[in-house]
Amino acid sequence: MVSQGVSEDIPNDSIEPDFSTIDVGIITVLDDCELPAVAQVFDIDQEDPWIAPDDDQRYWFNTLESISSGRKLRLAITSTGMAGRESARETKKRMIDRFNPLLLILVGSAAGKSWENRGQVIIGEQIINIDMSGKRVLE
Repeated sequence: MVSQGVSEDIPNDSIEPDFSTIDVGIITVLDDCELPAVAQVFDIDQEDPWIAPDDDQRYWFNTLESISSGRKLRLAITSTGMAGRESARETKKRMIDRFNPLLLILVGSAAGKSWENRGQVIIGEQIINIDMSGKRVLE
């Protein structure tokens, strides 16, 4: 668990970030609703991204303090900009290749599924991955 609101001033300018220290990668899908929600929760300025020089992917950085260990966890946040498997796969690959985070989180709206309480967070207990052959793999 992490506590909200503990942040450092981490510049998002043209200086390349220290990729060896990213603990958590967060990927959103939709720029118009999911990214602003994540920006608000993790206190990032959407107008000030670091833009990767090789592919123009936008990233934002911040830290949160772990409740259990007290350690500051460094976050890298980005968005696919559009829904779809290919954009999610490419963004995930870039995040892993660039930062190698210990944990990668995809934030989404469950394809517009209507829930009883708007804004409710659902955390899956099981991930079912269907690879390119169509074979289901339980993770």
